[in-house]
Amino acid sequence: MTDYLLITDQYLWLDACTKVVIPLLVDERQMAFVEGRGILQSVVILIESLDEVRWMRKLCIFFKIDFEKTYDSVSWSFLLYMLHRFGFDER
Repeated sequence: MTDYLLITDQYLWLDACTKVVIPLLVDERQMAFVEGRGILQSVVILIESLDEVRWMRKLCIFFKIDFEKTYDSVSWSFLLYMLHRFGFDER
């Protein structure tokens, strides 16, 4: 039973740490994969921007960027390097 308690304590500690550390590491403009923010907020911003451009009758160019590659692969060496730089140890 003590093994289960130890795992639970570690999980609670990790959960508390990530809630403090993640906001310091993630840019405020990132919408996806952050608690309290959703990727649909980006769609709302786009629609509002399009409406404003139409209302002001100005020419504007919008770019659609494919973010699929960003979330499909992880550079583990870079991730480990950055974790080390932010003070996380090898464990």
